[in-house]
Amino acid sequence: MKPLLTMVFSVAALAACAQFRYDNKQFTTVYPEEICAVLKANPDRLVLDVRSKGEFYDTSSNKSLNIGHIAGAQNLDIRELPTRWHELEAYKDKPVFIYCSHSQRSRRAAKMLADSGFTKVYNINGGLTTFRFQDRLAACPELMVQTSSKYKLMAPVQLAAYKGKPPYIVIDVRPDSAFKGIATDPRQNALGRLTYATNIPFSSFASGATAIPQGQPILLVDDFGNESVKAAEWLLANGYSDITVLFNGLDALVTELPKERRPSWTASTSFGLINGPTFDTWAKGKKLTLIDVRNAEEFSNTAKDGFRNIGQLKGAINIPAAGFQAQLPGLTVGKTDPIVVYGFSNQPEVFRAAQALTDAGYKNVSVLMGGLFNLRWRGANLKGHDQLGNWVVNVPPDNQ
Repeated sequence: MKPLLTMVFSVAALAACAQFRYDNKQFTTVYPEEICAVLKANPDRLVLDVRSKGEFYDTSSNKSLNIGHIAGAQNLDIRELPTRWHELEAYKDKPVFIYCSHSQRSRRAAKMLADSGFTKVYNINGGLTTFRFQDRLAACPELMVQTSSKYKLMAPVQLAAYKGKPPYIVIDVRPDSAFKGIATDPRQNALGRLTYATNIPFSSFASGATAIPQGQPILLVDDFGNESVKAAEWLLANGYSDITVLFNGLDALVTELPKERRPSWTASTSFGLINGPTFDTWAKGKKLTLIDVRNAEEFSNTAKDGFRNIGQLKGAINIPAAGFQAQLPGLTVGKTDPIVVYGFSNQPEVFRAAQALTDAGYKNVSVLMGGLFNLRWRGANLKGHDQLGNWVVNVPPDNQ
């Protein structure tokens, strides 16, 4: 089981992290809000899916990546593109729209085709995951998604549209310690829970699920969207129908939506969680102490894994997670002053640092969900979010 952003980072490492510097220079980028009109204007086109075959056909071992594919798309794994791009030569001077799950691999593919003489290359910003997050597929027939999965996916924004309990039997399949907020890992506790959910851990699902009545719609919830899919498949195999999974789980809910839009969600930690847009508002309106818990090499852009060298937040101080608690006595910050803790992404040490701060008596601590990577990713992929990427400074040229 991997968090969504961990999947993105694995892709980033594979890509050697040539992130966004070729956008609208060697190829054209298209936002989710624009793609329907652009596709309509280019009927003689190729839609190219550069994910793995497992992702394309919904057979990936990582269940949360099985999110269908755009009808009519051609699948060519990015790893095979360097030796097979000649198969696409009929489209060298025709529009080629490229997508993947998060638009990291698609950017690599777009540059590769542009370098090979393709003249009308488009990267679909955000990838198929973003269309799922934003619930944009229904409004765009050109993006009709085909899937072999028998369960449905609910976007965080769809859940947020319900002001109270949604018309589902809501089952949280996480371990009971995570559901109760008493897990040893503060990251698990930080995801909180939906107050109307019933907890049936997936580890004991075969026996616990017998209490779920049949014939009613069921919504399954977990941390990152992997165990929920396994539970959905079990229910479907055992006579249940009308099964829906919260897409990418509670992690997506708290990363995509500010606290005021998390319906009937309750926290299980004494520190808060903020997403990119909320951080942008806070950073403009109040003085924040920003604590970067990455190691000194990553903070100074000298890490051996080059993809981890992506700068820092403006004005941040570096207190590495290793030995974090021992350094707290030297922190010259008022106990009620706002503190934001962040890392490369959502690594467990970020949440442990936030917990250490609150245990030390700091009253106004928050974790920046998704960390540096998410700010830059949102700034490049979501329309109207350009300013988010500007908070990250000193990004080395190779990772811009």
